Amino acid sequence: DAASRGEALAHAKEAVSIRRKIAEEQPAVYLHDLATSLSNLSNRLSEKGDAASRREALAYAREAVGIYRKLAAEQPAIYLADLAMSLNNLTVRLSEQGDAA
Repeated sequence: DAASRGEALAHAKEAVSIRRKIAEEQPAVYLHDLATSLSNLSNRLSEKGDAASRREALAYAREAVGIYRKLAAEQPAIYLADLAMSLNNLTVRLSEQGDAA
């Protein structure tokens, strides 16, 4: 329901805020977690369906891809699958932009 989706979005935003802070302090340990949280937040925002939320979702998806690209370049055996997943999410977010116009 709408209340649960709103609560999920609030928690996703909080998770990004926390993980962004700890990733700044210890990127080697927490950067992957930040990218995961960014992808999750992108998905939650996209579910809202309005144009502004979908644009915001696209920005978070792009940020996640950027992080995963960096991680995959450094350790492809560990992060290449995550990069592929985030690219898939980015593709969906990009395709939604026309739907929300």
